[in-house]
Order: sequence, then C-alpha cells, then structure tokens
Amino acid sequence: RFLLSHQMDRPAAIFSDTVNLNGTVTQLSLLADGRLWWPEGGQRNLSIEKEVLGFTGDGPDIRLKTIVETEDGCCGGASRAKLVRNDVVFRPSSEETHRLWCQKLGEFIDSLGS
Repeated sequence: RFLLSHQMDRPAAIFSDTVNLNGTVTQLSLLADGRLWWPEGGQRNLSIEKEVLGFTGDGPDIRLKTIVETEDGCCGGASRAKLVRNDVVFRPSSEETHRLWCQKLGEFIDSLGS
C-alpha cells in the first residue's frame, strides 16, 4: 500500500469523524500533535495551541474560535502577515461524536495549561 506524501508526515489521530465542515462533508481528525486536520478546502489544518482560542458546543454544531495568520497583499512585494479572527464551524455525525469532540477538544486545551 502506498501513502500519499501528506499522509506520511501526519501524526496518528486521537479522534476522527466524518463531519459537515463549513457546508462540506469531510473527515476531520484531531492529531496527536494537537492539530485539527481535514483533506478538503483551503485551510487544511489548525494548531489548537497556536490558532484555536476556544470553542462552543451548543446545539448540533461545534464552533471553533480561531485566529490565523494571513498574507496582506496591500503593499506590493513587501507583504506583511496579519492575524485574522475566524470561526470554523462543523457538525459531528451524531450526538455521541459531538460529546466526544467536546470532551477531546476540552482535554487537549486543558492540557496546554499544565
């Protein structure tokens, strides 16, 4: 069996689920190194430690409050990176996986303070 190059450098998943992420059905994984990873779309991973400010799990959706670095192309070649707040919203496949996502995200965020 062959691995794609992006699979070889991806750590093992702590938890993974098929979710509806910003309107697209995709596989979302919480990786052992603290990244949330998904294969579709432009932003394919988030570092919980560096980019996730927090999350809410009210209702069927989980909303990640994030801050990400983007390129500011306003000044020609001397583009500067800037931080932008963004929400990433996903709907887990069931109530049980919703509960597990909230538990795993909470545990990981809590572990960063120790």
